[in-house]
Amino acid sequence: MRSRDATLLDEIEDGATDGRASIADTLRKCVVLGGRSGSQELQDWATAELKGFFGKDDLPEYRVIKAQLTIDGATTSGTVTGQPIPRSMLPEFARDEISDEFHLRQGAGEIEELVKRAESTDDAVKFSLPMGADLAQLMGGQGQVVLAVYWSIAPAALRGVLDQVRTALAQLVAELRATMTDKDSLPSADEATQAIHFVVTGNRNTVNLAQASSSGAGSPVQATSSASGERQSLVIKIVSILAAIATIVGTVLVAINL
Repeated sequence: MRSRDATLLDEIEDGATDGRASIADTLRKCVVLGGRSGSQELQDWATAELKGFFGKDDLPEYRVIKAQLTIDGATTSGTVTGQPIPRSMLPEFARDEISDEFHLRQGAGEIEELVKRAESTDDAVKFSLPMGADLAQLMGGQGQVVLAVYWSIAPAALRGVLDQVRTALAQLVAELRATMTDKDSLPSADEATQAIHFVVTGNRNTVNLAQASSSGAGSPVQATSSASGERQSLVIKIVSILAAIATIVGTVLVAINL
């Protein structure tokens, strides 16, 4: 019989591998797993994906997506809806501030809802530009009125972001399955933290496990990151070079004295 904690990891795995499962629900289970295991890093990552990255500079690369600048307007001959425009049509002062890249800071649950709503109406997802109303007013004239200016994003692009999060969840489970010393129990704080470190950075820490005790249980006794090993290697090289230089200088001085 599986333990309650092992069942929670199974549920996260099911949510990560089932394309119909809610990513937001699966992330909430990661928050709970982080709390039970004692890994603040796991909790923080899952919480950020749930609540969004507002006010944070470290936005994941997969949340920066292409977006089409678009206007709704009216002319003497009719109305225009969803008309793509180049950035050069924006007022000059706004061109350096507004690009065709959109920083998707919304939480996973909100993104899922936006995709669902857009696909049900066969429409794009619309995000307002900063000072959008003022820009629309300035862009009017010569027989036309700009009613709105905004970013237009295809639902497929947002689904791509959700797919990246789902893949990260699958990687998290895979790392935990591979590194947990007790497969039917809760991951340790170190195991959970190292797993989410790999998911976020792509760098895997090296873990040395103690030999199993007479009861058959083992426990992590040392975790050394690859970055730490590289720093140690660099120090050794520097010391070796300095020693070689000192030897050469000493040899030259002796030769001069002779």
